[in-house]
Amino acid sequence: MFIIKCLQYSLLLYLLLIIAQPASANDIFVNVSEENFRASPNGKKIGTMLHGTRLEEIERKGNWVHVKAEGWIWLPSLTTTQPTPLKSNKGSLDIVS
Repeated sequence: MFIIKCLQYSLLLYLLLIIAQPASANDIFVNVSEENFRASPNGKKIGTMLHGTRLEEIERKGNWVHVKAEGWIWLPSLTTTQPTPLKSNKGSLDIVS
């Protein structure tokens, strides 16, 4: 039981450290309540990114941004600074199955 509690606290600490990291030059954030996550520009929807989701930009093509999560996000839905949190109990990424 002690080992499980230690692992739980270690995981929690790790997640808090990741969340608390400042944005890097390539980080962008979803700045709308939710945005489609696509396999390619105008391609098949593979999920939904929610407001405040931090993404790492790989490249841009017109109004599309290729992110490290291996999908494409509509450029007008993004910002380079972390937006003020919205009141929501949803997570940051909702994958469509």
